[in-house]
Amino acid sequence: MTNDELTTLEALANAATPGPWVEDGFDCVRAPDFRILYDNSCRDDDNGARNAAFIAAARDAVPALVAEVRRLKEAYESAYQRGFDAGAAQLSRALKEVGKL
Repeated sequence: MTNDELTTLEALANAATPGPWVEDGFDCVRAPDFRILYDNSCRDDDNGARNAAFIAAARDAVPALVAEVRRLKEAYESAYQRGFDAGAAQLSRALKEVGKL
């Protein structure tokens, strides 16, 4: 994911009703104050409970996933830089050795 995509997801999550959200067993997603945030009970859809469970789980999962992707990207960039630096140092030592011949 790009940094822009992560920022967009983070902004959407931050603007949403605070969690945790729960699937109430009636194809609805409710906020901590029991307000209905999503109601699939009137739809002709056999996946209502599964959709509601996913939506409820996504409320807390999306911010955690954004944070984890950012952490992993930073770790990758840091490891890449350390590898690049180590390779440059090794090349420099090798060139100095060649110059001694």
